[in-house]
Amino acid sequence: MESNYILEVNNITKHFGGVIALEDVSLHIEQGEHIALVGDNGAGKSTLANIMAGAIQPDSGTIIFDGEKKVFSSPMEARLSGIETVYQDLALANDLGVVENIFLGREVCRVYLGPFSILNHRKMKKQANAMLNATGIRIQNLEVPINNLSGGQRQGVAIARAAGWGSKLILLDEPTAALGVQETKRVEEIIRKLKKNGIICLKHIHCSQDKTNFSNITMPQSGLTILHYILKDGWEITTRKIIDNWYPETNGGKNDRI
Repeated sequence: MESNYILEVNNITKHFGGVIALEDVSLHIEQGEHIALVGDNGAGKSTLANIMAGAIQPDSGTIIFDGEKKVFSSPMEARLSGIETVYQDLALANDLGVVENIFLGREVCRVYLGPFSILNHRKMKKQANAMLNATGIRIQNLEVPINNLSGGQRQGVAIARAAGWGSKLILLDEPTAALGVQETKRVEEIIRKLKKNGIICLKHIHCSQDKTNFSNITMPQSGLTILHYILKDGWEITTRKIIDNWYPETNGGKNDRI
């Protein structure tokens, strides 16, 4: 029978020397879902994201993406499969403009001559505008260096780049951790628009951050998945409920209606 899951992470384990980053972690994402992976510092959220993105290889376990078993040996392999990642540090070149950052490593050439290639700036600018508009991001001057943009605008560029190239799944590693209240709201609006556009997202957030607008919440602690909350339309889980049910001996997993 054909699976409804776009991503299946099964029994992933990763050790760094004597440190257990992940142990026997499993996570399944269905088509059309937005997942919040919630945990404190050191819970293994970023390690799991890096494994799914191909930046780190697990010690054991399997990844099935879009119905096929995958072994990503590099981020490029994950990208070619349709997985894009927005890292905490955004991975943007601060001295380059918006267009150059969106097409970094994917430049469109008029004539390809290796290091002497002639770039098609007009085509890249047009496509970059389309990517930004698709995610609701407005930046008047696309030639301004990334370093001169606000934190929310920089985050928006990183998300627009991921949404433009990530045809199947976007991994967001604490995308609002370093943003203010207003900029966080703006990024959340962008993520909601991605959901309306049918783009699947897995967002890693700290346990103190907002957890609304997600269909599922999974909570790892010290590398172990201990709680998995299923949220339906009109249902959410309060932060207090999450903290009260943080440990496995509690009766977690029940929904609270707000």
